[in-house]
Amino acid sequence: MTITFHCPKCKALCAFESKYVGRNARCLTCGQIFVIPSEQGQKPIKIKAEPEPLGEPVPGFYGEVFLGNLKV
Repeated sequence: MTITFHCPKCKALCAFESKYVGRNARCLTCGQIFVIPSEQGQKPIKIKAEPEPLGEPVPGFYGEVFLGNLKV
């Protein structure tokens, strides 16, 4: 059986199989993390989304921008 409900953040329609009830899921539209509800149309529990980690800086960027442009 499929359970359908709306995302708590962007109100996009989400659908999951009933075997996934109680598990964490992510909205494909906005990225909000929530717990899949146990009943049809029930409001999901919103989980605070963790900030995405920053990527590695481009090698040599800071040295070139800050040290390479210094007028001595």
